[in-house]
Amino acid sequence: MVDWSRLLIRTNRPDTRDMHGFWAWLIGRDKHPLVMTKFGDWFLADPEGRVHWLDLLEGTCTQVANSVAAFEQLMDQRDQLDNWFMLPWCYRLHDEGLNPGEDQCFGFKIPPRLGAPVELSNVEVANLMAYQAWISEIAKIPPGTKVDAITVNGKLP
Repeated sequence: MVDWSRLLIRTNRPDTRDMHGFWAWLIGRDKHPLVMTKFGDWFLADPEGRVHWLDLLEGTCTQVANSVAAFEQLMDQRDQLDNWFMLPWCYRLHDEGLNPGEDQCFGFKIPPRLGAPVELSNVEVANLMAYQAWISEIAKIPPGTKVDAITVNGKLP
């Protein structure tokens, strides 16, 4: 049986609108959140009821189901639990004592879009709002762009 508390972040939060807004450039403004994964990915429904996956790792938004009901059925399939919700990683991180709090998620210390490896050693517990803001900006960088440094408010972290 799946322990959804290890895989999902609630979306009925006061900061959901702000976090959702960071991605408006990619997803538009007509989609509403259904669920968010512990890695900060969003599953969103459009006005026609189709479900889209905002994949932070790839910086893409793709349709994954024709309806919420179809999405709910897919959610329970093992390959989707692994692919969409990173079940093995979430369980292992949890077992190792990494447990994001209410305003936290799992995040990559160095985003793979900047050339870092997609491996557990590159994952940490991150501030959810800051991670959404940061990754939404990194997703705008065209693939192959050389990035020498990232600044925060004009300063190196």
